[in-house]
Amino acid sequence: MDPTIDLAPGAENNPLAARLAERIRHSVSEDPALERSFCALKSSILLVPFDTGDAVTLRFDLGRLVIHDGNVGIPSVTFGGPTADLERLDQLRLPRLRDLPFTSEGTRGVRGALRLFASGQVKIYGLWVHPRTVYRFLRLVSPAPLLRGATA
Repeated sequence: MDPTIDLAPGAENNPLAARLAERIRHSVSEDPALERSFCALKSSILLVPFDTGDAVTLRFDLGRLVIHDGNVGIPSVTFGGPTADLERLDQLRLPRLRDLPFTSEGTRGVRGALRLFASGQVKIYGLWVHPRTVYRFLRLVSPAPLLRGATA
């Protein structure tokens, strides 16, 4: 089954929704491991920019993603923070867990994510209940990390 990523009516006018859709399409098409991870997600993620209130809901359903403008349903995980910080989520370079101790690039990516969340600017509600969902989502929106043994 090919992954399906759709924007719900009205979501095409939300720049955050369009950016996330393109980033996730690119990630899934480039990396088979991320495609498997995408196809395993079955949850709802809400992103709420505190400064604008233009929320985006991502509804994952085992290989299908529909991105809605606004809050739709009850999310499993909610990310909240300033718009600029939520847009920076797709700049984090999160490694695969098995590559974490072996690459300095992966270590920097995790440090960047922890710095962003520890500063209190971005809040994640549902992290302790759904850590795998949070990690898979962040991997889907982050650029591909450098592979082990590759040089910058």
